[in-house]
Amino acid sequence: MLDHFLNVELKKNKKMQRSRWDTRPLTIEQLQYGVQDVIYLPALYQAQSAELRNKGLEETAADAFAKIAASTWQEKTFDKRGHTKFACYPFLNHGQKDLLKKLYAWRFARAKEENRAIFMFLPDQKLIDLVQSGDDWRNILLQEKVRLYGADLERIFAGD
Repeated sequence: MLDHFLNVELKKNKKMQRSRWDTRPLTIEQLQYGVQDVIYLPALYQAQSAELRNKGLEETAADAFAKIAASTWQEKTFDKRGHTKFACYPFLNHGQKDLLKKLYAWRFARAKEENRAIFMFLPDQKLIDLVQSGDDWRNILLQEKVRLYGADLERIFAGD
């Protein structure tokens, strides 16, 4: 939108998008990244408002915005079959499929408990890597995660 309305192109960094925004204090890099997201908002608002006015769409937009504002947040629900939607699922053996199912459920519960996005808690690829690692699963995770979640993972890998 910035490019379209203001002829401004931001250089966004995926690493920063997925950084630990819940950890305080924010780093200088995070603050600079965040400023990029807001510094152009007044000019963007004016440009978009002008375009809506020029096209006679102000009332239509106001109605749409009111509907959006009236919507309520819905907590993400657990998809019992979500583990079967991984692209690699058909190629896993029975034991790996069972392990993926258990890890998938554990990840959802722990991320919810910690109030963290699932992808930040344990991304899909790490989940798959764990399933395919066998007894080597400790080498897949950072030591901090092994320390924090090792007991849980030990039980899951042991089949408990």
